[in-house]
Amino acid sequence: MKRIKHRDLTHYFLEDHRRLPRAYVASCERFFKSFKLQAARNSDRAPRFKYQASSSTDQGPSSKRQALK
Repeated sequence: MKRIKHRDLTHYFLEDHRRLPRAYVASCERFFKSFKLQAARNSDRAPRFKYQASSSTDQGPSSKRQALK
């Protein structure tokens, strides 16, 4: 098999894992697990509220006064 470049994940997804070097498969799995651990740590820091997009129309008391004039 051709040499696998560092940080190249295409072989992990395209080839049968039994045909790949064990060290490469283990390295890829550690890489994917690091995302899972990082997501678990960041879930505690997630905001407890949702942002709402602003409306394109004018709202509030000042727009009502202008409409009456």
